[in-house]
Formats: sequence, structure tokens, C-alpha cells
Amino acid sequence: MGLARRLLVAAVLGTLARGDARLLAQVTRDTTRDTVRAQPDTSERWGAIDPGKGFTVATTDKGTLAISAYVLWRYLNQLPVVEFYTDHLGRRFQVKTRNDLQLHRILLSFLGWIYLPKLSYVVTGWTVNSTGQVALVGALTYDFSNAFKLSGGIGALPGTRSLLGSHPYWLGTDRFLADEYFRPGFTGGAWGEGEIARGLYYRAMVGNTISQLGLTAGQLTRYLATAASIWWMPTTGEFGPRGAFGDYEDHRKLATRFGTSYTHSRENRF
Repeated sequence: MGLARRLLVAAVLGTLARGDARLLAQVTRDTTRDTVRAQPDTSERWGAIDPGKGFTVATTDKGTLAISAYVLWRYLNQLPVVEFYTDHLGRRFQVKTRNDLQLHRILLSFLGWIYLPKLSYVVTGWTVNSTGQVALVGALTYDFSNAFKLSGGIGALPGTRSLLGSHPYWLGTDRFLADEYFRPGFTGGAWGEGEIARGLYYRAMVGNTISQLGLTAGQLTRYLATAASIWWMPTTGEFGPRGAFGDYEDHRKLATRFGTSYTHSRENRF
């Protein structure tokens, strides 16, 4: 055995002797090639990907941490270049048409549970670069039972279906004008949710305003916003991972979803 190989074996054995628990290796000798290699211990797995939750980067008896990223890049070109519109007073204006490339949206989420498996958290850095909007949002949730989970933080008022899990993970054809008009936004508040019967779900929330992003606490009024939604999925008991508008999960059985939503908020003109 050459000097370099002796030094390699000595270094590996020295590491084992020091008891570095996170870098345990099993030293084996390949007799056919006369080489020495280290095989990492795979008894503890980390870094696995969980669709919808991202990559797991920490799993301990005190909590877990997963990191998820969502990035949207787009090219937008409005044609024809010269267009005009007329407002309600009959005045004619030229439209400023766009032709630009944008790293439009980035969501970076950190999620898991802390201290108690029933106490979960999520913190999300949220940017809309096209409008210069940057926000840091998050929530804490305690899972009392399947019928009741209590959360507090920045959340979506459940006034339309798109704010019950699918926002903003849509295809372009899913961004319906009716939903854009009716849906409320995200605000600080508290909400409860759960499954009260087989396939029957609900979410109810009390929040500061219909949309708090971009507002300071001093701008808020004493009137609180309220919203609730209830839905029933009698056949398969689900409608895809996020309950989106379309069926992109290749269902082999009929998936159905019926529901209704309610929102009320008194708002200042701003």
C-alpha cells in the first residue's frame, strides 16, 4: 500500500476515533482494486423532497424545518403598440403598452413544527417584483383535532375558493376575472378550520381588514373583517393537493367539490 493510501486510512480511522457522530463512515477495502473508500451512514435521511412542502433540511426531537421556493419568470408584450381607451367622462387616453421581461414573483417558505408536533409554523418571504412589493408573512397553527385547527398570523380571508390553498399556484387560464373581482386578500388575524364530517370542511377567519399588505397599523380602523367558507367533497374526498380550479392530477375517479364562501368588511376609501 502506498504512502498516500496509508495516510488516507489513518485520517479516516482518526475521524472515527474522535467519535464525530455526524460523519460516521464505514471503511471497507476493495480487494479487486486495492482501494479504500468511505461509505456514509444512511440510517438518518435528510434533504428529502416532499411535494408541496419543499426540501427537509432538519429533523430533530425539538422540531423540523423544510424550505420551499416558488419562482415565476415571464415575458409580457402587449400588442398592438398604440392603443387608446375612453373613460366614463368620455375622455380619450393612450394606453402605455408593455414589453418587458420580469422575474415576476418569488416565494421562499420555511415551515415545520416546533417543540410540539401539533404546533406548526410557516414563514414566507413574498415578492412581486413587477410592482416593487415585498412582504414577510407567516402563521402559527395548533392542531387540536381533525375537526379544529387554530391559527394566528397573516392569512388569506377565505372569501373565495382561490384563497383556500391554491393561491398563487395557477395556470394563466385559471385566473378568472370573477375571482379577481370578488376575492379578498391577506391580513393579520385568527382562523379555525377542520373536517367536521366525512368530506365536509370549513374555514372561518376574523382579520384586521380585507387586505392588510401595504398598510400600517395606524391606518387600520376598529372594524374587523370576517370571512368563512364551507365545502363538501363527497366522491374522492379531495380535489388535488391544493384544491385548484382545474384537474391536473389525472383523476381516474370522478372528483367533486361543492361549496360556498362569505366575506364582510367595512373599509375606508384608501
